[in-house]
Amino acid sequence: MGDEDHTNNGIVNGRNINGQFTKGHTLPGNRAGRPPRAQCVSHLLRELLDQNPKKAQKKWQELKDYPTGAMQVAVALFTKMTKGDIPAIKEGLDRVEGKIAQPISGDPGNPLEILHRLSDEDLEAIAGRAKKANGNGGKG
Repeated sequence: MGDEDHTNNGIVNGRNINGQFTKGHTLPGNRAGRPPRAQCVSHLLRELLDQNPKKAQKKWQELKDYPTGAMQVAVALFTKMTKGDIPAIKEGLDRVEGKIAQPISGDPGNPLEILHRLSDEDLEAIAGRAKKANGNGGKG
């Protein structure tokens, strides 16, 4: 494996030393990679929301692969959203604008405890600094 790393600039089976696929390499079942942005439901839904929906659909009809499944899903979701379907509105806005961050907090009388594990070396370093701060000079 050491020789392979030198001859292929660290690329083995299409992956770099971090295990990420390098440019031009992908999984066998996904040769094309992620679909172009214009084919993603979120992007298509944004088009419907940002402009006149009839205008967006007319533009799509000029595409050779019209209608794609993504277009049909975007139109169906958009139709439900415009009819006031609250779950559809939530789903659509989550796709287009992203989910709203949920704050993490405890009860007023019972705040959250944050646990952090430290290594033995970290604990010894902290204890040493505490002893120096207390005037023990690091001596027990």
